[in-house]
Amino acid sequence: GPITRLLACSKQQFDAYPASSLKMGPTFVHPNYAYNYNNESSGSYNKPAAVMHWIKESPPAEEFVLFIDADMLLRGAIDPVALGARRGLVLSEDASYLNTGIRAKLPQQYIAEELAPLAKSAGWWHIFHRDDLATIAPRWLHWCGAIRGDPRRYWRTLGADGAPVRGPREGGGEWVSKDISLGDSYVSRGEAPWIAEMYGYVLAAAEARIPTQLKHGVVQYSDFGRAAPYAEGGPAIIHYGLHCHVESYHFTKYDYPAFDIASCGGHFFRPPSKPSPRQALCAETVTLLNRALCSFYREQCPRDSPAAAAACPPAQLEGEWCANDKEDCAEKAKRGECSQRDVRAACVQSCTGCCGDSHPNCLN
Repeated sequence: GPITRLLACSKQQFDAYPASSLKMGPTFVHPNYAYNYNNESSGSYNKPAAVMHWIKESPPAEEFVLFIDADMLLRGAIDPVALGARRGLVLSEDASYLNTGIRAKLPQQYIAEELAPLAKSAGWWHIFHRDDLATIAPRWLHWCGAIRGDPRRYWRTLGADGAPVRGPREGGGEWVSKDISLGDSYVSRGEAPWIAEMYGYVLAAAEARIPTQLKHGVVQYSDFGRAAPYAEGGPAIIHYGLHCHVESYHFTKYDYPAFDIASCGGHFFRPPSKPSPRQALCAETVTLLNRALCSFYREQCPRDSPAAAAACPPAQLEGEWCANDKEDCAEKAKRGECSQRDVRAACVQSCTGCCGDSHPNCLN
C-alpha cells in the first residue's frame, strides 16, 4: 500500500520547510505538539498526535495501517492479514522492557484493575484496523500526557518532613509512596520518561478493551547479531535508533543531529567493509540509507548542486571480510573442524587463512 509521512510543523516551521523535502513522498502535515503542550515541551507527544490528526482528517482507504517510526527501514512487504490482523485486534512487537512497569502495576495507577490484563508491552511498530486506530489515537495522546504530566504517580516524592507526599490522583487513590520502576534506561529519577508515549498506547488500548497481540522478530535493531535475510524469514523492519558496528566501523544517527537532506550538499554515510554475518544488519542499514540519499539527490536536487554530481557510494568497501567470531577458532581449526558449516562461518580467518599482511580487512 502507499506510504504516508507524518510531519509535525507549526505554521512558522512549515513556511520555512524546503519544498524539495515535501516531494519525497506523500506527506501529511499536522500541528507540532513538541512545544508547550500539556505545559511542557516533549517530542514524544507527536507520535500519538500524528496518527490522531491523520486518521481523523485524512482517513485511508486501506483497511489496515502499519505505523512505524521515522528511524526504521522496511526490508520487504508486510502482509497484515497473514500476520493475523483483524478489526478489534492490534498487532505489535514485544517491547519487553515495558513489562517492568506493567508488572509493577503502573497501569493500575491510571485505569481500572479489571482492564490491567489488556495492558501489553507493545512498541516500535503497530498494525491497526483503521477503526481501532481512530478509537485509540486520541486516548494514546491523553495518556501520554497523563504519564508525563505527573511523575508523582510513579516516583516517590518526599515532603519537607521527609515523609512521602500524598495526594489525590485521577480516578481516586494517592500518589505513590514507593517508586515504580518504568524500564527506561535513559531517564533519571523524578523525570518523566520518553517512553511515556509507549505506555500511553498500552493504557489507551486497554482502556478501549482492544487486545494487542505481541509478535517477536518482525523488527530488529541494526546491531542485532546474525539476522537472516528478509527472504529467509529475517526481520521485515530494521530499527536504527541506537548504535551499530562493523568491527571498528561505527554508525549512529546521533552523529548527524543537523543533517539537512534538502541542502543538497551530497553527503553520504561512509560504507563499512564487508560485514560478518553477525554485523550484516548494520551494513544493510547504511546501504539502504545511502541508496535513499542517492535517489533523492538525483530526483530532487538542482542539477548544479553538489549532490547532483556526487558519486553514489558502493554498498561496502572492497575486500573480503576476514576475522574470527569466536575465541576458540584457532583450536577448532587445529582439530580439523573447519569442514563444519557453522565453524567455518564463525572462524573465517582461522579456517581460510585469508588474512595476510596486505589484506585490507584483516582484523587480528
